[in-house]
Amino acid sequence: MLLLIAISADFDPVHKGHEKLIKEARKIANRENKKLVVYLNKGFSANHGPFFVDFNARREIALALGADEVKSFEGLHHRLVLSYSVPIRLKQMIDDGVSDYITSASISLDEIKSKAQKFIDEGNFVGMPKSYTNRNEIRWYAINEFLGSKLNYHVVKEFNKDKFSGRLIRQSIIDNDMVITDEIKKLLPKTTVEI
Repeated sequence: MLLLIAISADFDPVHKGHEKLIKEARKIANRENKKLVVYLNKGFSANHGPFFVDFNARREIALALGADEVKSFEGLHHRLVLSYSVPIRLKQMIDDGVSDYITSASISLDEIKSKAQKFIDEGNFVGMPKSYTNRNEIRWYAINEFLGSKLNYHVVKEFNKDKFSGRLIRQSIIDNDMVITDEIKKLLPKTTVEI
């Protein structure tokens, strides 16, 4: 059996929120005697653009933080909106033997289930309101349930999303002529800064 960590980000760059997610997943994997596998997008990010940090560096960081293995999501689905790409990703995970899905969210699993139910009932995953907190996590849960998957869900309380945001961290590094400032270093695990 595999234990999967999957989040609605690209680990681009890997920040302390990702580090916390991997460490919590490692505890579950050890307790349940399962393998911890991190799936990372390769080629294009969830934002449909090229990566700031290349795949091999993100892979190396995930392994240094405690993953047993890193697998890639590749192909055309990277160019699709999430409502179309999530089923492709879920199928790959299920085909690989994944039994557990771990994500970080600022809302509880019960809240995710409650908000997802409308979309499960309708079988419609496009047009999820942007106002929904953790809408990507809600989408993953809803599609998983709609498809009848047996993945067990685990939610790790996420750090402050306004501070621990790959998008904001990337922008700060770009704005500072590709220099990681002391303020940004505080948001990154040591392995990210070194690699």
